[in-house]
Amino acid sequence: MKFASSFLSAALASVIPIYSTPGVTTVSDVESDIATIISRTRALQKALSSFPDTGGSLTMALSIHLDVVNLRASLDKGSARVKRVQPLPVSLEDAERILEAIKFVKPIIISALEQIILKKTAFESVASGVATSIIKRDLDGLNAGISDMGSAIIAFSPPELVKVGNEIKAEIDAAMELALKAYN
Repeated sequence: MKFASSFLSAALASVIPIYSTPGVTTVSDVESDIATIISRTRALQKALSSFPDTGGSLTMALSIHLDVVNLRASLDKGSARVKRVQPLPVSLEDAERILEAIKFVKPIIISALEQIILKKTAFESVASGVATSIIKRDLDGLNAGISDMGSAIIAFSPPELVKVGNEIKAEIDAAMELALKAYN
């Protein structure tokens, strides 16, 4: 009996790593990451929309900063996992689902970036411009995170969908460029 138990343990130990290899990501994992990114982008967009044109506080600005930090963490996690998706190549159907989710979040991202531009004067009035410098750093970080995530998704997409991925990324990049220019 002891031998059978040891044999079973050894057999399981040799099989389990195949199915739970650390670092390997599935398309379902990426979809879960994108759902988190959508949720955090919505939270950021809502916080930016709620920031008053006058009378905003440093506490409110720091709350927005925290939303950006959380979104950036989700973007970083998501892009790292996209780069580890297995098996490759990703199917056309899986890539289409991922790109549809990105198409869904695109207007939310663009709206948040537009709000950042529209609220610049309001941020400048908070704590002698401290909020503006925080927003500038946040934009730089978001730009890096969004760009990396977009590039990773395009890289794992089948050739038939690369053009679609590039178009989505270009629209988001254009909105980001406007926001970055507003704060430079």
